[in-house]
Amino acid sequence: QDKFGCCIPAGPIPYNKKYKEGHHPEGRIVVLGFALFDLVCTYTVWSGVTNPSKREEWDRQMYLFVTRAKIRGRNIVWIGDLNIAPTPVDVSHPSEMMDIPGFTPPERQRFHTIERDGDLCDAFRACHPRPLSDSTIIIENNGDIDQAHYTWRNVSASHPQARGMRLDHALVTKSLLPLVKGCEIIGTANMSEFFGSDHCPLVLSLAAGAMQP
Repeated sequence: QDKFGCCIPAGPIPYNKKYKEGHHPEGRIVVLGFALFDLVCTYTVWSGVTNPSKREEWDRQMYLFVTRAKIRGRNIVWIGDLNIAPTPVDVSHPSEMMDIPGFTPPERQRFHTIERDGDLCDAFRACHPRPLSDSTIIIENNGDIDQAHYTWRNVSASHPQARGMRLDHALVTKSLLPLVKGCEIIGTANMSEFFGSDHCPLVLSLAAGAMQP
């Protein structure tokens, strides 16, 4: 039944650490340890409408994970489908989507707490600043969702009113920001561009030598 996952196609890149801390069984996590940081790749639990407790437990475990890493003095680069649109500018129709999983106030609050207490920064937003007041400009009710602001769109015959969300992220420990050279969303995820996924790829570029073992 499992149809979601995460992987890191690393080729010959060596790694030197494994963590066996438990996580919710419906989430996925891969961790590689490098000299400057731990690379954390996750598929984050989708809470759904009827069972938000799944996401609450995942968020609790991830909070422990990133705060323990901070205590150990380890930097983090956390990438993947985090299934969260953190702010109103990260969804196409904020006033209509407050009850949509991935944008509910409790989910967003827990995510911001993980960011704050884990000393993490949204790399895409650092590279592409956008004031929150923009949320009324970006496509409220009637606009073009083919902008490179979203990594998921529900464009299909069964969803005549298209919506967009930025659910895929690259979070980095704030001290690593000087190493971030770019963070870009590729494409518009209309299912004809990326076979097998309804999400856009997110490309995080780091300075040369950042991934030394």
